[in-house]
Amino acid sequence: ALTVKSTLGGGVLTVSGTSTYTGGTTVNSGVTLLVNGSTSSGTVTVNGTLGGTGTIGGNVNFASGAALLNASLPLTVSGSVTLNNTTVTTTTALTSSGSPYTLLNAGSITGGSSVNATPGAGSIAAGYIGTVSISGNKIILTVVSAGTTGTWTDGSGTDNNWSDSGNWSGGVPQNAGDTAIFGNTVSPVNLDASESVGALNFNQASAYTISGGN
Repeated sequence: ALTVKSTLGGGVLTVSGTSTYTGGTTVNSGVTLLVNGSTSSGTVTVNGTLGGTGTIGGNVNFASGAALLNASLPLTVSGSVTLNNTTVTTTTALTSSGSPYTLLNAGSITGGSSVNATPGAGSIAAGYIGTVSISGNKIILTVVSAGTTGTWTDGSGTDNNWSDSGNWSGGVPQNAGDTAIFGNTVSPVNLDASESVGALNFNQASAYTISGGN
């Protein structure tokens, strides 16, 4: 078995060529293994950080708290990948342009359709939010605008139109990253145009009526 460790802390080992080593590999905490070439069939156990743009021929098991580092191209794992409270960090702060981003391709990913991973600090640009998910046998990062959080106030008194900024506090929620909050002001809401929002929050036991749209 091969253990990648550093007595200095924060060490980085980069595999650029083709490795024919078939045994297991353990990446210690505080150490980064970058596979930019290819490795053989051995299982890689990650306690630190794994990244690169190459191909790992075996399985990859992330220990609790380990990290996946993604650069410009995804890492490919021929075998299975197991995530465990994994932090996904990118080398560049990402925006919604180009989203969703493929971070890793795998032969299979354990855990069905769920993913136990979160974006790391510095991976998402200011004003955006990111979520990590599984799409088929890929780990992807979706980045959207942090958006507007609007609270319905029906403040204008002249109409109940969704698109009227006078009816909202904090702005009109009109985009996929926006949140619409309906609280103490209970009044009919006229959806005078088709809208797409990220979330609807109802913080009032009384019934709201949202009607209209096209």
